Amino acid sequence: MTEIALIGNDFDERLHDGIGRYSHELYKNMLKLGNKPYALSLDDLVKKSILRNIIRIYKKFSARKIVENLNADILHLMSPHVSIAVGKTHTKAICTTWHDNMLFTRYAKAGLKNKIYNKYETYVGHRAYLISDAIISVSSKTQQETQEYFKQKGLYDDTKIYKIISLGVDDVFLNKEPYKGDRKDFVYIGAINYPHKNLKGLLEAFSDILLRDTRQNLHIFTSTNNAQKILEEAISHFIDERMHRQVILHYKASDEEIIEYTKKAVALLHLSMEEGFGLPILEAMALGTPVITLKEAKIPEEVRKYAYKEADYLKVVDRADELIDSNKPLSKEAIDYAKSFTWERTAKETVEFYNQVLEQVHINKIKKLNW
Repeated sequence: MTEIALIGNDFDERLHDGIGRYSHELYKNMLKLGNKPYALSLDDLVKKSILRNIIRIYKKFSARKIVENLNADILHLMSPHVSIAVGKTHTKAICTTWHDNMLFTRYAKAGLKNKIYNKYETYVGHRAYLISDAIISVSSKTQQETQEYFKQKGLYDDTKIYKIISLGVDDVFLNKEPYKGDRKDFVYIGAINYPHKNLKGLLEAFSDILLRDTRQNLHIFTSTNNAQKILEEAISHFIDERMHRQVILHYKASDEEIIEYTKKAVALLHLSMEEGFGLPILEAMALGTPVITLKEAKIPEEVRKYAYKEADYLKVVDRADELIDSNKPLSKEAIDYAKSFTWERTAKETVEFYNQVLEQVHINKIKKLNW
């Protein structure tokens, strides 16, 4: 059996950025399939360090000796961020999962702090790519953008093995029947602290929805740190007092609470301008809830195949109006499509990919020896 080592910042399924959940679900479902991966959580190491609040990258370096001593066939980095934890290893192959290509742009804005962050993110991103034998992308969009980026930088390596393996919808979203009662309110699920998440646009669209139907609420589910402060600052720009009452924050809510509101909602308002994948879209659709997105948004087409893609905010409001009046869930075809994205499928495809990677790495080594 292939010896697998999964390396991540953490394996917490409740992290809002999705990487913690990805790590958790991949590990759990590999176990269900009969594999026995070793999982190393770097955050668990740093909690034991007095340097935790002084220099966060210490956790990466503190894992190097552990990683070097792992007797693994495949060392799988859950994201490029953890590449700094990998020094000289004895693994036969290294694989990295790429969640989006915003790694190089997320902090690319004014200010010394952001410039430092951006340099660090670029460093770990380049390092992850260079040391990896294989790159897993969570969507077609992520794969295309990542490959284009490294081609532009002159670092692209066509001897690496590339594979698209989609994320999965959690089981708790898959075993629910579509809601058949009167639908009310709108929901948003995800981070609210990054510009590309478009919190401002989300609130502007909802304020226009309120002008047409004063009964509606917007429920925001997020695990973003300082979420209350961020939301209050964003809402403070609206004169309409209803915005202060009818935009409701649910901080670090359970899956059960998210499901309870989402399955009865008129729609998920997902007005983010860019996503590496977009799990909330599929989670909402698996519950039978329509999803409204912006047409110009950079969201993988395989994820929003059955979502509404509106040209502008006025069209978003028109679509919301239409859905309020129709009071219908998604079609069975759309629901079944969303439910086809499972973590078990993700784990199965990943394990199968490991075998392909090991075979190709072995072939490449033979070619180099013959050369």
